[in-house]
Amino acid sequence: MGEQLMRMQDFGPAYIGGQWQSSERQFAVVNPATGEALASVADLSRPQIEAAVEAASQAFAPWSGKTAHERAAILKRWSALIMANQEALAQIMTAEQGKPLAEARGEPGLVRPLYAARGEGRGGSAGGSGEEGEAAHGVPRIGEG
Repeated sequence: MGEQLMRMQDFGPAYIGGQWQSSERQFAVVNPATGEALASVADLSRPQIEAAVEAASQAFAPWSGKTAHERAAILKRWSALIMANQEALAQIMTAEQGKPLAEARGEPGLVRPLYAARGEGRGGSAGGSGEEGEAAHGVPRIGEG
C-alpha cells in the first residue's frame, strides 16, 4: 500500500476541459486514522471551478448523442478498469476515508452493474426510465427504503 500511496503525492494540476490546469494553492488529502498527508491536490479558484462545470456541461451533448450501445461499451470498459484495479482503489479508499479495507474491497463490485445499466439506457440520465436498471440491481429509487 505504501508504494501506491507514494504515487498519490504527485497530484497537483486539475484536468479541466481536456487540459491540465495548475492552481496557485494546494490542499492536503489526509488519512483520518493517522493524520498522515497522502497527497497534495489542486485547490481550484472559483473561475477554475466554473470552467470545470462548464466543460462538464459541454461534454454532456456529445455523450447524450451516443447510442445506448456506444455508451454501454464505454461504461463497460470503465467498469473493467475499476475491477482490474479493485485492490489499489480499496487501499486508496481506506487511506483517504478511513473505510475498513474489507468494505472498500467490495465497493467496486457494487457499482459495476450500475455502469452497464446506465450505459444501456436503463438507469436514468443516460436514457430510459431508470426503473429497469435500478430495480434489476437492487438499488432503491428515491422514496424507497
